[in-house]
Amino acid sequence: MRELVWLDFRLSIVVAVAVPLLLLGWAVLTKNKAIYNMLVTYWRVSSLLGITIFLLIGGLPIAFLVGWVARILIPLSLWWWRDLNEELQQQRGLLRWVFLAWRWGITAYFTAGTVVGVSFLPCALLPANELTDTCKVVLEVPLLFKQIVFYSIPIPNLRAFGIAMLVVFLIFFSSYLLFTFPERGRLHKSN
Repeated sequence: MRELVWLDFRLSIVVAVAVPLLLLGWAVLTKNKAIYNMLVTYWRVSSLLGITIFLLIGGLPIAFLVGWVARILIPLSLWWWRDLNEELQQQRGLLRWVFLAWRWGITAYFTAGTVVGVSFLPCALLPANELTDTCKVVLEVPLLFKQIVFYSIPIPNLRAFGIAMLVVFLIFFSSYLLFTFPERGRLHKSN
């Protein structure tokens, strides 16, 4: 299981961070509004993965649930918008094909991750001091990340940051679902 967890984190860096950053830059340079809008939405939703890392560093079991939900919401954020998908179908060019290949790839990746992640969901229900060895394997990578990137910041501070960011995310997401989406759909600005 340890090898699978480490592989997942390595793939996430490439597939869920590096590639979408490059695609976002490409969309900005070529002024491709449909792909740009899809990627901005992707980054908003995928911030849950970053939040998950901070919650895992803090040893909070809820991180297992947050990470699993993120793997469901991210592909949905890339396929949900009918108007953007229609605009994307009308486009031609290399960026469109690269974006479509990445979108299918990340959808498959997160779908597989969601299926495998079901085996870690019981970890979300355990007290932090009673996590099983299987649960603790998932904590290894975020703790190594903490040692490399946040080595001088105490774990309680990173835990508090993760909690605060989760609360902010939930407020904005709830606000969007309750108020903005029913009124204006995807659009965040009035025309």
